[in-house]
Amino acid sequence: MRNIVTSVFFILLLPMSFRVSTFAQTGSEIEKDEDCPFEDDRCTLLHFKSGLINQGGENLLSWDNSTAAANWAGVSWQTKEGHMYVEKLQLPGFGLQGDVNQLMHRKFLLLSVLDVSSNNLTGSLPPILRISSSFKTLDLNDNNIQGPLPSHVLDLSSNNLTGLLPPEIGRLANLTALFIGDNKFKGIIPLTLGNCSELVELNVSRNGFSGRMDVLTSLTKLGVLDASHNVFVGNLRVSSERLFFRSLHTLLCSFNFLSGPLSEHLGNLTELRALELRSNLFTGPVPTSFGRLARLRTLKLHQNALSGKIPRELGQLSSLETLMLGGNKLSGEIPSELGNCSKLRSLWLDQNFHSGSIPEELYKLRNLVVLSLLDNDLQGTITSGIRNVSKLAVLDLSYNYLGGSIPREICQVSRLLFLMLNYNRFSGSLPGCIGNYSFLQLLDLSNNSLSGQIPGDFSGLSNFISRVVNHTPSVPEEMRGTMYEQYLVNRALRYKVEETPTLILMSSNQLTGNIPPGFGQLQNMQGLDLSSNKLSGSIPPALGNATALFFLNLANNSLSGSVPQELTNLNFLSMFNVSYNNLSGPIPQAYQFSTFTDSSFMNNSYLCGFPLETSCETLFDDNSLGENLKQHDIVQSSKKVVDKIHLMLYIISAGALAALASFALLVTFWWFVRYYSSRKASA
Repeated sequence: MRNIVTSVFFILLLPMSFRVSTFAQTGSEIEKDEDCPFEDDRCTLLHFKSGLINQGGENLLSWDNSTAAANWAGVSWQTKEGHMYVEKLQLPGFGLQGDVNQLMHRKFLLLSVLDVSSNNLTGSLPPILRISSSFKTLDLNDNNIQGPLPSHVLDLSSNNLTGLLPPEIGRLANLTALFIGDNKFKGIIPLTLGNCSELVELNVSRNGFSGRMDVLTSLTKLGVLDASHNVFVGNLRVSSERLFFRSLHTLLCSFNFLSGPLSEHLGNLTELRALELRSNLFTGPVPTSFGRLARLRTLKLHQNALSGKIPRELGQLSSLETLMLGGNKLSGEIPSELGNCSKLRSLWLDQNFHSGSIPEELYKLRNLVVLSLLDNDLQGTITSGIRNVSKLAVLDLSYNYLGGSIPREICQVSRLLFLMLNYNRFSGSLPGCIGNYSFLQLLDLSNNSLSGQIPGDFSGLSNFISRVVNHTPSVPEEMRGTMYEQYLVNRALRYKVEETPTLILMSSNQLTGNIPPGFGQLQNMQGLDLSSNKLSGSIPPALGNATALFFLNLANNSLSGSVPQELTNLNFLSMFNVSYNNLSGPIPQAYQFSTFTDSSFMNNSYLCGFPLETSCETLFDDNSLGENLKQHDIVQSSKKVVDKIHLMLYIISAGALAALASFALLVTFWWFVRYYSSRKASA
């Protein structure tokens, strides 16, 4: 599938010193055809149209002899000596299909703009690009053009151009913009590119370019440099000269193999709005000089090997909207000064070694949409200040050492899509309003010490109850291309979910009581994991109404009764586990239940039937099946009675011991009173 990009390649052909055919503006250059009544570019266009495999449906219907040329779609004309010449041919996204040579070898005498981007043109470029001396703009973006790039031709991004970038490119001394991204170029960028000293925009991303980037960083007039997704190595050299890159506002070098420390001189690039160096091999600290980049909006340094503390100077970046420092070796406390970056929308400090508590100042970032602090060494609690970040869509504090109770104020963060508090030390009961998140897609509270009963009201979980069209974007802009979007994809693949999964994960806690029947109203819930808790009672038959479930894990609890027949209504269920409970009776045999293995039901003494080896006929004969099941229930009830008796005996024993202790204390006091009274009398 072709990638869709919208870059335009502007070629300023002022010297015309390289091999490009130009044409005198005479009628002798017009392609003559006895079937065409014209002797100008109208015939040339009709020839081009007739050679197309697909003419784009109705897009070129106006191109015929009976329609005035002024009404031909996508064509601007110049008239000279009674003839009509194409000045601009702009056919982007017309659905045209055919060989690019059908167009590129045509002779357009006055053509200045040619735009056939986003079509399905194929073939290779001609050895000589036949253009006029007035030609300025060529856009072949987003086609299927293949083959090498001739040394005299500049082409656009999103094709299949291969080989080395020819050194002849350096002849274009007046070139101001070059876009050759998303092709299959390889090798080292030729040093002659440094001759293109007028370049303002340069995009060489998504190729196989290798070697050092020195020639790119020597182009001091650049405003935009995108060299991401290549194989560049070495340091990112930045000159200390005051005028170096004085106009650079976008520097994108992510997904390479650049290494070494980040230069403090990067802080001199005061026009920078975006600095993206993610997924490289950079080491050392984050430069404190970054605090001088007052116009910086995006800083992405994650997935490197940076170390040391986050510099407090980053708190001076009042324009900063995205800060990504995750996946490094950063340590120390999170600086409270980050709370001064009032425009922050995404804060990623995940997968580091940060310690201490979450600074209260972070809760003052009212524009924050993503807060990712997962996989650090953070301690302390979530304070009531969490209510202030009410725009959060992602709150990920998982894999830390946070404790205390989950504050009720977290429910005021009502736009959450992801709430991930798993693998911490949270305790206490769940807030009763946990079922009121209308946008929620993923709730992960697993692997904590939460206790008490699961709140039974889930009426506010709109995304779990039904699939709401246009309710909210499935993935916010701040999540796109991040690990959270990939997390959703991985979950979807794991559980064979075709759409964005809606999951409730509460495993490995100390939750008690019954499974709320209210889960059954969540007809768009695709995953429920309540395993490894202390839940009791029966499996509610209402769960059979949650018909979108792909996985259901209730293992390692104290559930009793039978496996409800209503669960056979879960036609999409691919993962099911009720092992290590006290369930009894026959296993339902219909639909998805015929696909589960014995591991889904193991260690339930009185379950029988496929896929277990124990048949119900073997375990219970026909006359005693009901009686044995009844006896099993009696045994379970007896255990509960015995537990209650033990508790009562414990209370009585404790009371008796307390009474004996009180009596002994009174006797001792009485003896001391008698003793001192007798001594006083004898005295």
